[in-house]
Amino acid sequence: MQTTMRVSAVLAFAGLAPFAGCANSSGAAGADAAVDVGADAGATLDAALDAAGNALPPDGAVDAGVASMPPTLVIGASSGTVTDAFALTASGTAGTPYGAISFSSDVGTIDVGNGPAAAFVYATVAMGGYTLYDGFAVSPTSWDAFYLYCNNSNLADVYDERVSGHGMVYAAVTGGGCSATAAQTAAHVALPGFSISAPAPVGGSTVSGSAIDIANGSGTVVVGSTRMPLVVFDTVDCSACGGDGWYELHSIIWDAAQHRAIFVIIYLINGTATSVELAYARSLPDLGDPLGTRTLPATWTVTSARSLSLLPHGVPPPLR
Repeated sequence: MQTTMRVSAVLAFAGLAPFAGCANSSGAAGADAAVDVGADAGATLDAALDAAGNALPPDGAVDAGVASMPPTLVIGASSGTVTDAFALTASGTAGTPYGAISFSSDVGTIDVGNGPAAAFVYATVAMGGYTLYDGFAVSPTSWDAFYLYCNNSNLADVYDERVSGHGMVYAAVTGGGCSATAAQTAAHVALPGFSISAPAPVGGSTVSGSAIDIANGSGTVVVGSTRMPLVVFDTVDCSACGGDGWYELHSIIWDAAQHRAIFVIIYLINGTATSVELAYARSLPDLGDPLGTRTLPATWTVTSARSLSLLPHGVPPPLR
């Protein structure tokens, strides 16, 4: 079941282009339909977990024996099908330090600084005159999360952040083109195995709840019935993004039992002091979504996060 997505009214920043983010008022979704747990956005934690067939164990039952984040993430090659609710063809050349971008049927390559890297897109959203596509790019020594911004038939911009590397970087695209259809597409994804250092924790926030706990950029979160280690590798201050405003903790979860790494964005939403939201999850090497969109009871604080003023279009908004 596709996740219902919330679109927030967002302010323009200092005369820059209007904000575009990962929300879709039509419900045309970012999550892979084949692996979406089917929990409705805004559901309680228990309802979300029940929808996935994973009831949360009693408090404290998952605390013992938590695996640690290894110093090096060694991830096997990915090969499989990701079912998207769209089909994207896109091309262009991003500005320095990036390069050529080429996608067909949701898979392709993108040069994010080290030459062409195998890539795929798994999420889309229309907002503010742009359509945004979220994806991963992988080389044997890097893993990047990237965001393509299409304006009608023009691929206008790209954002990129490197797991175990730099934070969000923006580049304009020249000679860019976009063509997309809203049709279910089986994207045949093939990514190389890779080895990277575990990301360095980025502090500035705390989250405290029975199923999620973060301090100084490190912590744990319950996935299914297992508590797993988590590292925040990038943060974004979107507290002035219209509506409620929010902060983002871009994070990696380590699933030791299945030897996979899970990317997820954790949202701390102003006016929502007793819960946080997890969204846009995707794991490697299995290409799945083990989280869906999930609201977890927790209190939180933020003392610092990366300013949105550095990002002309904005960042992915919460999905509640």
